[in-house]
Amino acid sequence: MNELVLSLVTAAFAWWCAMDDAEAIAEGRKIRHGLQWCMRAAWVLLWCGLFDAWLLALPLAFLFSGVFRVFLNRLRGLDVRYISDSNEYDLLFIAMFSDYKAGHHRAGTIAYVFEALAYGAGLWYV
Repeated sequence: MNELVLSLVTAAFAWWCAMDDAEAIAEGRKIRHGLQWCMRAAWVLLWCGLFDAWLLALPLAFLFSGVFRVFLNRLRGLDVRYISDSNEYDLLFIAMFSDYKAGHHRAGTIAYVFEALAYGAGLWYV
């Protein structure tokens, strides 16, 4: 039951964070990826701690990332497979799986697959 509750809370939080970032981008405000990641991870850790479910934090991080990207891209009118070269996490997928012909969409698709598998495996393990 904790897995379901924490997953829903994390997905809702990711949606809220995506709305916040979409607004910041539209207004031209700088996105501080590292700082925002730390603050958002701290909230997820806090929720896991409230349920004494610390091991869920890792799979929830992958759930957050995928849900956040889907909503951010939709709010910005972009293809959901879009990933940005403005942060280190997405750059890993771009470096490994993108080429000039396919663009970043292949890397974005693989990022979603990786995150879904990591989330599922994490829930199975915990």
